[in-house]
Amino acid sequence: IEKSTEIADSYNVYHSRTVYSSKNVAYSTFVRDSENFFGGTTSAANQFSIKCLYMGGKLNVRTFECFTGVGSSDVYYSADVLYSDNVMFSFAIQAKRYVIGNIELDRAKYFNIKKALLEQMRDELKENKKLPSLADILSAPIRRGKGLFNKVELKKKEELKDKSIIERAFTSTAKVVIKKELYGIDEYEKFLSKHVFDTLTYNISPISGEKVLVLPKFWCAENFVHKCLLWEEVFDLSRLLRNEIKNFEDGKNAELYISYDAREQYFNAIDTVYAYHSQNTYKVADATFSRYSALSIWPRNSEYSFGVFTVHLSSFVINASNSYKIKRAFEVNSCRGSSDIYFSHGLTDVRDAMFSFGKISGRNLIGNVSYPLEQYKEFKEAILSQVGDELEKKKDLRYSIFSFLAGK
Repeated sequence: IEKSTEIADSYNVYHSRTVYSSKNVAYSTFVRDSENFFGGTTSAANQFSIKCLYMGGKLNVRTFECFTGVGSSDVYYSADVLYSDNVMFSFAIQAKRYVIGNIELDRAKYFNIKKALLEQMRDELKENKKLPSLADILSAPIRRGKGLFNKVELKKKEELKDKSIIERAFTSTAKVVIKKELYGIDEYEKFLSKHVFDTLTYNISPISGEKVLVLPKFWCAENFVHKCLLWEEVFDLSRLLRNEIKNFEDGKNAELYISYDAREQYFNAIDTVYAYHSQNTYKVADATFSRYSALSIWPRNSEYSFGVFTVHLSSFVINASNSYKIKRAFEVNSCRGSSDIYFSHGLTDVRDAMFSFGKISGRNLIGNVSYPLEQYKEFKEAILSQVGDELEKKKDLRYSIFSFLAGK
């Protein structure tokens, strides 16, 4: 591991950040359960991947310049590819194979074109040491697609949206974590957003004029929000918009669109984008195998998580970031395998800690010093009483783990 930080259960990692259970990773961030992953971000369950974003859910293999893929293989310069293989310069493809420019081809023709495209890509890469990105292609102005927008059918199904379920989960989580019941999650939005560096905002779909939730910075989408569509729209537009691609230059000029809002086996997802095997979420980006979460980004395999950013395999967490396998945690960053931790950073296998930093193992810690259980409990109760009272009164806290790290 070299020039990397926040690495857990991984090896052969270079110039990367926040990598869990992975190997052979370089120039990447927020990677989990992957191997041979290069130049990508926010992905899980990938093998042999270069410059891909938001790939996960189920294993993806051999992908290059792809955004949002699930269970697919041999995919190049494409977005929203689900359970498909051999796809190039396409968007919103599900359960298909041998697709170029959204056009299904016979196997022989597909591989003839693919061979030529890969040769041209290799030549350009050798000569220039770089290739255009999928983001570059998506950033192009809307062209032919505009003439097809009125043919797209928007079929939105009625779904349960019961925020009270999530409100109750927030109240019970606060009771477990800080021993104080808090009510009205929206009143705490400012407080719960301190660990979440990007904010879900609404864009307007160019097709239906309806609101589309986007996360511009985290998705690297600031230059192509005009191409972000509703999940219900993007697949119908894919059926209508074909790109004739015979060479790499045609591929660079392909007209592509995207929706980050992949959905599968979800329940009660309110203002949530990418709800995958999840339930009871509110203002969440990428709720994967998770339940009872709000105002968070990428809570994976987690439950009862509020105000979290890339927190995985965790439960009963409020305001945490880049953490893994934590329980009953409040205002923590870069912790793993720990429980009952507060205002702490960089803890590993620690039980019961407050204001602790960079500690491996230990319990009943206050500022990295172990105290007798009764003395620790007395101190903890006093701190949590102050925290609960201030939150209840002001809906915010003066301090966070980041203010402590900054010496403020």
